[in-house]
Amino acid sequence: MRPLAYLIRMPAAGGISSKSQKRRGAKWQSAVALPDGGRLLRDGELPRIVLNDCGAPSVTTDQAEIASAAIAGRILPARVFKSRIGDRHTPQTPFLDRLGRHVQVETVTETPPAHLLDRDPGVVALIPQGLWVERVGARSGWACPDYLVVTASSRVVAVEVKTHRSFTKYETRRKLAQVGAACLRAGMGYEVWCELSHDQKTLYDRVFALGRDRLDDDVHNSWLDDEIVGAADLPIPFGTLHASIDAPSADFLPAFWRLCWQGRLCIDWEKEFTDGALVRAHGDHCRKVGQRTTGWSAICGPVLEVHPFSRRGFA
Repeated sequence: MRPLAYLIRMPAAGGISSKSQKRRGAKWQSAVALPDGGRLLRDGELPRIVLNDCGAPSVTTDQAEIASAAIAGRILPARVFKSRIGDRHTPQTPFLDRLGRHVQVETVTETPPAHLLDRDPGVVALIPQGLWVERVGARSGWACPDYLVVTASSRVVAVEVKTHRSFTKYETRRKLAQVGAACLRAGMGYEVWCELSHDQKTLYDRVFALGRDRLDDDVHNSWLDDEIVGAADLPIPFGTLHASIDAPSADFLPAFWRLCWQGRLCIDWEKEFTDGALVRAHGDHCRKVGQRTTGWSAICGPVLEVHPFSRRGFA
């Protein structure tokens, strides 16, 4: 008789992605039954897309149907993750403000994009692990992009987030190319985002930790918010801004990071954050990313690099 531990690790049907995962136990399982193990698509043949429509599998190639179901809130994650002691990557459950609930993502690398997409006014629906799509290429199989996004123009976009190191692997590049070709053939956009740089991660974590607990407008400190934003009408070093505001650090710092999180203040995300880092109130000048005047570099928050594997994404 096999030991109980073996039975506990057995993945559900459809949840095994590779031979190596079969050996050590799958780290994820499909939330819906897939039609088969994938097929080699003929020229002009549309790849099938499988959705988790309120717990039931739905096979479609109609982008308008996907967009309407996503906006209506019927689409649930198409796969779920499991974790065990000793795993290198641990699934994360960030809380998204617009959705009003926690969602599950595969690794900590995918957490910042979840928050950035959730706060993007051009995004009307966001579902992590939102669909399965057939690959196009010499290798058959299914792929589940990290995010299913519906834009304000009802365009459906699949988004993948990868570390810089992962692009050095041939298998990863081949998979991205195959999934991108499948999304393009199905009429969807496909974007591959690189992870944040080390400095951007550090600054993002600081904004998140100090800004999230006081996101709502604080009536008592509304005067402080207005004073900080007014003092940053032009680019100003953080240390100078702090010294110019007549408020204790215990009040100034939470207000400052809350304003950064709300997008009312913009900071230079491409350099280490010190007293000399430039701060500026959000405005029309922020609409150009990469503006280099007065030492201004990265405008309006962290910049997620779009990789060349992307195929007609949000545009």
